[in-house]
Amino acid sequence: MEDPSVSVARLLGEAVTADRYGFEKAVSSWEAVAEDPSIDAVSIVVGNALHRPIAEALVAAGKHVLCEKPLASSMEDARAMAALEKDANVVTAVGYTYRRNHTPDPPPASPLPSRVKESPAMKLGLYNAILHDRSLPEAIKVIDDVGLTGIEINTGGFLPAVHVPTFDDILVSDTARDDFLGIFEGTGVSIAGLNANGNPLHPNPAIGEKHAEDIRRSIRLAERLGQHRVVTMSGLPGGEPGTVRPNWIVNAWNSAALDVLDYQWKILADFWRETDRLARDHDVKVALELHPQNVVFNSASVHQLIDLTGATNIGVELDASHLFWQQMDPVLVVRHLGELVFHAAAKDVRINRQHAALNGVLDNSFRRLSSDEPRTNLGGDEWANEWPKESAWDFVALGKGHDTAYWTEFLRALYEVDPDMLVNIEHEDTELGRVEGVAAAAEVLKAADAALRESSEA
Repeated sequence: MEDPSVSVARLLGEAVTADRYGFEKAVSSWEAVAEDPSIDAVSIVVGNALHRPIAEALVAAGKHVLCEKPLASSMEDARAMAALEKDANVVTAVGYTYRRNHTPDPPPASPLPSRVKESPAMKLGLYNAILHDRSLPEAIKVIDDVGLTGIEINTGGFLPAVHVPTFDDILVSDTARDDFLGIFEGTGVSIAGLNANGNPLHPNPAIGEKHAEDIRRSIRLAERLGQHRVVTMSGLPGGEPGTVRPNWIVNAWNSAALDVLDYQWKILADFWRETDRLARDHDVKVALELHPQNVVFNSASVHQLIDLTGATNIGVELDASHLFWQQMDPVLVVRHLGELVFHAAAKDVRINRQHAALNGVLDNSFRRLSSDEPRTNLGGDEWANEWPKESAWDFVALGKGHDTAYWTEFLRALYEVDPDMLVNIEHEDTELGRVEGVAAAAEVLKAADAALRESSEA
């Protein structure tokens, strides 16, 4: 992209252009301005999309910068520009014109960092499992079409790494890595974390060892791809040595149940202490989804995990949906856990009161699917069951369980913890098609983000 004023200089010639507009000197490229040692300060008044590369070059050259509003065409560019001033011995500012401002003392031009902080916005994306029915480029297009900018990529666990067919090659080959990253160039969509949800503590080695290795491989892959978040689950062991089935203690009212939990916590602590070291070595943070049928599924068990392991790179993926049906408040949980929240999933739940009133939210009226029916393998000889017909609760698209106002407060809580938090939609609403459900959820999440911006700027 070229600014029109630069085109004039090239068309008429630099000397003629300078004379025509009354300047001492004119140049035909902004690079020449950056390279000119006689220039100390520069005002950027070109097209918005050019602000970031020009500002980066000018600051790198040691020049003071005044950038006209709007600062940038995306929050990603704005935050990058704000960071320029940190290590540079220069002054940067944003210029505003107050021709129609009737206050006696309009505010002065603002430093770039303070302007960015005034406009919170989350990076909104999609967990890609729902689009495993199409190629990665096709999935990226769906995400871009609905106005999202990130894709959380499944890399193992319960589901295969459908969109990373060159996984093994990327781990060892820079060419394979660059080819994979090249798929995202110019799309407006970037990788927003990896996901290896599974049960790494399953007592059946065919499942547990496979899922555990998927987590380790995903951590290594994240570093290769320049990512810093891997989502998974804490896992659930069996209840005693020698068993091949996991055992979830729902309510430890008797001593035998606490004996099981003591056994499980020992296995869990050993695994996550080791995994924390691996994650730290690769500059990755592992975010555990608070999912029932795992040892870690609520705030108390998160704290217990950290206390037992001393982990620094193990935290939480705040998926609101599983908290809703357990009668937890995701906003309060975010604020309670604070910096232990590393990542977030936007998925809604609708409580079906007429059925919940009779059977509660722990109803087990699932149907086993036969081998001749479509079904999803979860590892080894385990398969996903059919959801209850008269369910106490359902996963639904954002807005069908909680309105935009609620999701605005959810985003606000996440922003207070980390303005760069990745928030990715997970679509499991069986009442809506794949793309239809993604689009519906995206509209609610974008509206919530816009409301957050507006309320923060008021």
